[in-house]
Amino acid sequence: MINTECGNPEIKRAFIFSLNTGLGLAEIKKLEWSKINDGKISHFTRAKTDTPLVIPLNKDALFALGRREKISNMVFDLPTSTNGCNKVLNNWVKRAGITKHITWYCARHTFACNLL
Repeated sequence: MINTECGNPEIKRAFIFSLNTGLGLAEIKKLEWSKINDGKISHFTRAKTDTPLVIPLNKDALFALGRREKISNMVFDLPTSTNGCNKVLNNWVKRAGITKHITWYCARHTFACNLL
């Protein structure tokens, strides 16, 4: 998928970031630049568990993150609708020739499997 064009470059960056951090779509949508310092995400609390976390960022996550080029506090400029994000992801997956059903949760699961 990395070599396939995506209809929304922000979705592509966010999905690759999710693959390398284990963050879900809801968490990525809320991620602010102020939480990223010294190659890690700090002062971050998972909404589902209310657990504070510090997440070190590997080189691929840092690459997907890119440089802060906009004034916005949000790291990713994603559609507000989850359905909109899923639609772009599904189109990107099809364009890449993948026939399996890929979701944002797949990115979290891939991250967990890579940790194991």
